[in-house]
Amino acid sequence: MEGNKTNYTDEELINMLFESERSEHIAISYILRKNSLAISKSIGRFIRNQEDINSIKNEGLVILISNIRALKFKGDSSIHTYYVGICKILSKRWKSTSTKHGQRKDSLELIEEQGEFSQLIEKFEKQNENAERLKLIYALITEKCRSVLELWARGYKMEEIRIRLGYKNTQIVMNKKNTCLKNINKQLQERKL
Repeated sequence: MEGNKTNYTDEELINMLFESERSEHIAISYILRKNSLAISKSIGRFIRNQEDINSIKNEGLVILISNIRALKFKGDSSIHTYYVGICKILSKRWKSTSTKHGQRKDSLELIEEQGEFSQLIEKFEKQNENAERLKLIYALITEKCRSVLELWARGYKMEEIRIRLGYKNTQIVMNKKNTCLKNINKQLQERKL
């Protein structure tokens, strides 16, 4: 792989991590450079100190690389999403890792001791998978269906939905909801999702 290439696919990055030391260095530098701003923005609300943010990025990168090498990264999400998710998890636990003497215990050590990390990553990936599935569903349905289903999912009663969306009666709203759900199920079955 070339060191001066500007973009790499996830597959290329993974392959580079198993190749030569030079390729590995290029891949790691690229991952860090490409995701640094997104991670800073994402965890900046939890952590204000730039040194701590950099530590979290580095610990997150170590976890990411370790998981890729151990074949724990299944590619259900992009490397970017996975890395940002790891850093979010680390940042939320960062403040609770102080010792009596004001020194921090290594977050990775603490999380691994608690045995939570793999569960948290699986939960994060599942949420990401569900978000992707929801995007697909939204692409399959009309705006009217989306409006009815969103209000229904939020717990609105049929009468409230009727008033908000301007339908003549609640029976029309119920029919619309049922028709939309049937269409979604049919589309998902056709696509085997």
